[in-house]
Amino acid sequence: MYNPAMRIIYLKERDILFLFFISIIIIGTTLLFFPIAWQSDKEYTFVDSLFTAVSAVCVTGLSTVDIVGMTLFGKIVLLILIQVGGLGLITFSSMFLALPRKKLTLANTKIIQNYFTNEKIVDPKYIIKIVLRLTLTIELIGAFFLFFSFKKFDIPDPIFSSIFHSVSAFCNAGFSTIPGGLEIFRNQAFGSVTFMLLIVTGGMGFVVLQDIFDFICKRDVVLLLHTKIMLVSTLILIFSGCLLFYIFEFDNITFEGLTWSEKILPALFQSITTRTAGFNTINQGDMTMPSKAISLGLMLIGGGSGSTAGGIKVTTAFLILGVLVQGLNADKGLTVFKRKISSINLTKAGIFFGKAIIIVFMSILGILIAESFYGSKFTFMEITFESFSAIATVGLSLGITSDLSVISKLIIIFTMFAGRIGLFSLIIPVNEIKIDRIINYPEGEVLIG
Repeated sequence: MYNPAMRIIYLKERDILFLFFISIIIIGTTLLFFPIAWQSDKEYTFVDSLFTAVSAVCVTGLSTVDIVGMTLFGKIVLLILIQVGGLGLITFSSMFLALPRKKLTLANTKIIQNYFTNEKIVDPKYIIKIVLRLTLTIELIGAFFLFFSFKKFDIPDPIFSSIFHSVSAFCNAGFSTIPGGLEIFRNQAFGSVTFMLLIVTGGMGFVVLQDIFDFICKRDVVLLLHTKIMLVSTLILIFSGCLLFYIFEFDNITFEGLTWSEKILPALFQSITTRTAGFNTINQGDMTMPSKAISLGLMLIGGGSGSTAGGIKVTTAFLILGVLVQGLNADKGLTVFKRKISSINLTKAGIFFGKAIIIVFMSILGILIAESFYGSKFTFMEITFESFSAIATVGLSLGITSDLSVISKLIIIFTMFAGRIGLFSLIIPVNEIKIDRIINYPEGEVLIG
């Protein structure tokens, strides 16, 4: 028999996720608001501290202030916020739900496993172990290789800087303590490739990484359908994006001074970083209009489910495109790699995409109204780019973030939070208790198109 109390308990468990992240944001905002976090005597507003904290926890990378001006204390706080945000909904939420009690409730397990495929039996505590082990290993390896690049360019405090940027890259945060960002690596292969590998690895998802590891190291292991879709889609997105950026930026100022072969590296980096990383080796504002439009699409798609990346996720985009191209089969599902995708998953993908579009539309509209009230001269593309970057938690900007009005900054804060944490909550069912229907209504027909 259906018990209403069960729904209340479940809702409370889901709300724990929000309370956890909001608590981290409040702590981060408070610490970043202290003068000890900044080197200069300039007074930073509460909104600036809140914006930076939300951007870090949501691993976005947008900032209303120059991160270079932070003290070591401020950078350490920022680093911790990025790490917590990057692992957030997978590990830290699991720990928050699991550690206070000896046994996980069914509701808690359902929340945690929403980030993992049902094709493998997963234990939440095992998830925590795998995520932490993979994360620390990859970040340490990344920091080791970045150290040599930073030494070459005489970047101050290369040890801390390499650790900071390795964490920021793997978590797809996009924060950089280097003046001018990563533009010094535009034509530097070793440093650029290290960053790209960290970004792609962090954006693939822990299920994919573990699955690939098992496939390589163990016998009789077949790749999951999710892994196959991720690998194929990611390769297509990376190399098609690289080709398009190479074509549209070939004679542009962004590739100035580079030979035809040297232009491949920044084009490849741009294709990878737009999918939620937020680092830049070229000035985003100097890109051609087609390149900016391509960046919007790549930002919206984002990375993999259960990863540190944002966006609507690669698999969501894959399923939506599959329905548009192939259509539904006789069972109202979709056939991919000789496997059937249920109509329930297709519906989830459609709802996820639709709500993301609604949020980004409301964000753009809100900023347009706010900035017109303040008499700002921002273009529609600049505002659209900013909103897409926020909803997809990318962090790339055409250079208007710090000049936005307070209202617009608050809108971006909400958009970042919705993109990182709010969208995930949409795929968590309110309850999974089936109630027998007493009344079955007749089907109706609606004209479409």
